[in-house]
This record gives sequence, C-alpha cells and structure tokens, in this order.
Amino acid sequence: MVRMFFSVALLLTAFSSASSAAIVNFQAVLTGAAAAAGVGTGSAGVGVVTATLDDVTGDFTVLSGTFANLTGLTQNAGNPSSPVHLHGLAGPNANAGILVGLSAPLGVSSGAISGSGNVGLANIAGVVAGNSYINLHTSAFPAGEIRGQLLAVAAVPEPSSLSLLGVALSGCMVYRRRRS
Repeated sequence: MVRMFFSVALLLTAFSSASSAAIVNFQAVLTGAAAAAGVGTGSAGVGVVTATLDDVTGDFTVLSGTFANLTGLTQNAGNPSSPVHLHGLAGPNANAGILVGLSAPLGVSSGAISGSGNVGLANIAGVVAGNSYINLHTSAFPAGEIRGQLLAVAAVPEPSSLSLLGVALSGCMVYRRRRS
C-alpha cells in the first residue's frame, strides 16, 4: 500500500512539474522616464502590466494592465489596430520592433491594457532575459509616451503543487500510523 502510494505520488510530481515549468510570469511598470529608449518624455503617465509567457510555444498573454494620466490621447502607431505593443528584443536604453500588438482603447488618457499573441520561437530567450518592453503610443508622443521593461517575477505556487504537498503529508501520516 505504501509502495503504491509513493509510486503514484512520484508520477504526479513528474507530470505536474512538466506541465507548469513552461510558464514565466512578468511585470512591467510603465513610466514617462523610461520612454524614448530611456531619454524620457516628461510625461506623468503611468501604467502596470502583468503577463505570462509560455517559454516553449512563445505564447504571450496580458493578465492585467492599466494606464493613467497620459499627456496625449492613445493613438495607433506602427500597428493599425492598437496603441500599445510588446517590443523586442532590446534593453532599457534601446528601441526595437513590435513583437505582439496588444489592446487598449483609442482616444483616451487612461484605461486598460489586454491582449495576447506569439513572440516567435527565436525571441523567447530574449523576452525571458528582460530584453522586451511594453510601449504605449499617444498623440503627444507618437513614438511612445510611457514604456516599461518586461521583467520576470516569482510565480505564485499553483494549486496542483499545493495539492501534491497535501498528498505527500497525508502519505506521511498514513505511514506514521501504520508504524505505531
């Protein structure tokens, strides 16, 4: 019985680790000071984006994003359907092309950011290394009013990991009771 329990626990651990290992969590804090490849725009605009990247497939997804206090109104730039993009590959003081067009309302000075897309297999390592950024374009700053480097953050444990811990602790209790 104990041997079977440990065999099942080992299999669960192997499969849960393989399925969750590919997701990287990110956050970007967008400011006017970081815009224009670090030269800054003087904008009081701010924003925050949290996102994930599947480091096997390259699928990028914004989980939440907001911006406020822009000098200009959001407008399209470089992508006919969106004023906000994931750019890469570039560090904080350099510019790069668009990897993924994201969504934000047009003609506003505050709002939400959402969207998803694929960064391409060749760009995954660069994005994970922090060489990509979120840029929001406005009428006052067509090249981008606020910008934030996308940086990896520690992941919150998944429910499956917590349940595996519970299974392991239960197994220890069963084993201990049998020994007594």
